[in-house]
Amino acid sequence: MSATTNDTRDNLQFINPARYEDLHHSWEQDILSMFNRPKTVPSLCSTGAKQIVSEPEPVVSKYEQMKESVPIHLKAVLTIREAAAYTNIGINKIDALLRSPNCPFVLFVGTKKLVKRKEFEQFISNKLVI
Repeated sequence: MSATTNDTRDNLQFINPARYEDLHHSWEQDILSMFNRPKTVPSLCSTGAKQIVSEPEPVVSKYEQMKESVPIHLKAVLTIREAAAYTNIGINKIDALLRSPNCPFVLFVGTKKLVKRKEFEQFISNKLVI
């Protein structure tokens, strides 16, 4: 009885820990690769091979393409975020300036506040402190 127990202990002692980690690592990699695997569909060709189908590109409207293609310095009016990026003034500060009475560079489109770029540039160039 003790001979079999010793044999079992000897066999357990000779398990290569590096090999166990390799097996464990490959198992984790298999699980991760299941989520990152490209989708495949049967091909329409006669061989029956599978063809990799890529994800469809997001549909971007012509307005979105135009909005991104016009440089900020050429736009007549800017959003508050664009004005903040253009002038390096914070969004909250620009919003506070737009809320002030008789603001010369605010343009309302419905309830949306836009910044008239040229007037805003003139306003900034005349001010020492905002």
